Amino acid sequence: MNGRIFLVACFLPVIAWAQSFGGLGSKAADEFATPQRNFVFDFPADHGAHPDYRIEWWYLTANLEDPAGVQYGLQWTLFRTAVAPGEEEGWSSPQVWFAHAAVTTPEAHFSTERFARGGIGQAVSRWSLFAPGLMNGDWKVQI
Repeated sequence: MNGRIFLVACFLPVIAWAQSFGGLGSKAADEFATPQRNFVFDFPADHGAHPDYRIEWWYLTANLEDPAGVQYGLQWTLFRTAVAPGEEEGWSSPQVWFAHAAVTTPEAHFSTERFARGGIGQAVSRWSLFAPGLMNGDWKVQI
């Protein structure tokens, strides 16, 4: 197992660079919007994505208890990253999505993750009801 982790650690920088992450932090960063002091939020619209910004994320966490008294911890996170400024359609979309979900019990921890590319139907973000999801699996969150 450690050999696999080592191989992933060695090749991840190459893969990331090949997928355009190598340009993060370049002069193109000046073309992204930046947070402004005294910004006035407009909800529910501001619950949604802001593609003019380089990165943003959403969290959902909960502590639950079933009828038998067993306690559960729940965590779900959705990240959106733009590898370049601007909006393009299809495979040219600069939007990359990553989701992570975890459930814990007193005895166990379960987690999984998904990656998706924007612009090709893998990532869905209908924000009128805050229902983001990644369609390259069976994930959907609706609140």
